[in-house]
Amino acid sequence: QRLRQSGVTDLGAWLASGAPEVAALVGRVTINDLNLAALRLLAAGTVREVQENLGKILTPEAVALRRRALIAIWNGGNCVEGETRIFALDGTPRLTFQRWWVPAERGEYHFGRTQLAFVDLTRARATEQALVAERERLSVTLRAMSEAVFTVAPDGRIQFMNEAAA
Repeated sequence: QRLRQSGVTDLGAWLASGAPEVAALVGRVTINDLNLAALRLLAAGTVREVQENLGKILTPEAVALRRRALIAIWNGGNCVEGETRIFALDGTPRLTFQRWWVPAERGEYHFGRTQLAFVDLTRARATEQALVAERERLSVTLRAMSEAVFTVAPDGRIQFMNEAAA
């Protein structure tokens, strides 16, 4: 409301302007509580430890997600989600899916009860990448074989055929 009163009409442009107030606004996060899974994900023992080390945890892309949340509020929204990389306090990078939302009752937002849920995607994405690499190695091997190799779908369509099979 203060920004609107000062003449700001486009919060996205104001956030991109580099005004000194931007860093303070984007970086200001008060954490009321974290569950055990969140503490483990962040390699932290306490909420206070996380609060005091947000600068180590938040990456530029995590800050960008926070900016999207601020713009959502500005535009009357109450939910933002996306994938972002953060760091645990031990320096381990974590790829997370985050969903941030502000509960609303009777059309009124309750910012004191804002919630952030995040899911660690680190292992799942590493597994996906390993699977893609393994598929590529298999494809190269099958294509290079001198024996005929082909696969057929249940309806009789050929799905794969190497040069020897051709």
